[in-house]
Amino acid sequence: KEYGFSCYNKNLGIDLNGFIDCIIRYADGELGIIDYKTGVQSANSLEYYKLQISLYSLVAEQLFRQKVKTTAIHHIGSEITVISMAEEELSKYTAKLTDIGREIIAAAQARSFVPNNSNCALCPYTYFCKYAP
Repeated sequence: KEYGFSCYNKNLGIDLNGFIDCIIRYADGELGIIDYKTGVQSANSLEYYKLQISLYSLVAEQLFRQKVKTTAIHHIGSEITVISMAEEELSKYTAKLTDIGREIIAAAQARSFVPNNSNCALCPYTYFCKYAP
């Protein structure tokens, strides 16, 4: 079952909205996250997926106040079925997310934020946005 979320993340300094495909609660109380992917993988998609699941990890830890023990990307219909991230790799991507959050805030404050219209369907502000299709 998908878990929808909408929250402010103080580490990133931005509002976050989205859906986590699968959250597992282990007997010791720690969490696991699985993100399912379909379609064709591109050269850049794995990097994006790792950022995405790192974001889900941050959100789950914030909302459930429990540590995320495992993360996995399961690509359905591909030779790469499951990609797990170790804690060190997860920390690296969490640091990248923090940098991205800072860039977004700086661009918005400087009024130089360039919208990406390909994500409009996922944005909760589409109704109010002058750039939305």
